[in-house]
Amino acid sequence: VIEHDTIPWDHNATTDDVVSCIYSEIEDDNSAWDHNATTDGVVSCIYNEIEDDTIAWDHNATKDDLVSCIYNETEDVTIAWDHNATKDGVVSCIYNETEDDETAWDHNATKDDVVSCIYNEIEDDNSAWYQNATKDDVVSC
Repeated sequence: VIEHDTIPWDHNATTDDVVSCIYSEIEDDNSAWDHNATTDGVVSCIYNEIEDDTIAWDHNATKDDLVSCIYNETEDVTIAWDHNATKDGVVSCIYNETEDDETAWDHNATKDDVVSCIYNEIEDDNSAWYQNATKDDVVSC
């Protein structure tokens, strides 16, 4: 899915029921939490919502302005991995794929039922963040 910079921001867009998670919205620290925000057209994935362990699962929560990607939704290990799942129209970002260091990059991987957000893609220190990229219509983040 192509990011659309001509509109203020995009909701989680889907292709074949797979979430692309591309946003153009500018981060707004005055709100309780933001959608995936971008700076200079790059997804920062910054959220201001505080993680709440008392509910079934949280949105992407942050601590010290860093994405914690902690979710309380139960991981379903009976399948290879899950796409970005939604509950009440909100992305849960639960994946069951095991991190594979032999591949160039992994999808969102989980360990101990917590989203690890471990990726093998080469880090580019010259850029602030990577955009949520897709390969074969699957979110690579």
